[in-house]
Amino acid sequence: MSGEKTVETRGYPLPAKYAGKPLAIIETPGPTKPRFKARIVGVITFSHSMQYKTYAEWDADRGRHRVPANDPALLNPGKFLLTHHFDAVLLKSARRASDQ
Repeated sequence: MSGEKTVETRGYPLPAKYAGKPLAIIETPGPTKPRFKARIVGVITFSHSMQYKTYAEWDADRGRHRVPANDPALLNPGKFLLTHHFDAVLLKSARRASDQ
């Protein structure tokens, strides 16, 4: 949500029905912040997907997807991830200090 990441990495293509449509960004608390329920923290619009053809291509794009090379959920051998390209991101106003 800092703006450093410009593509979202997934193992499936962006469904065509979602391209160009505003979608909610939902934050979930996870095990470390159980003080709140899931909440919408912004809206994102994706334009398209692209599949990396090689690991080297994926690795060279690290500045945009921001996934660390040692991420355990990263790649299955022979199956390269796809990126979903952002068109726009609109964040909700700053959260209350008690929610952070």
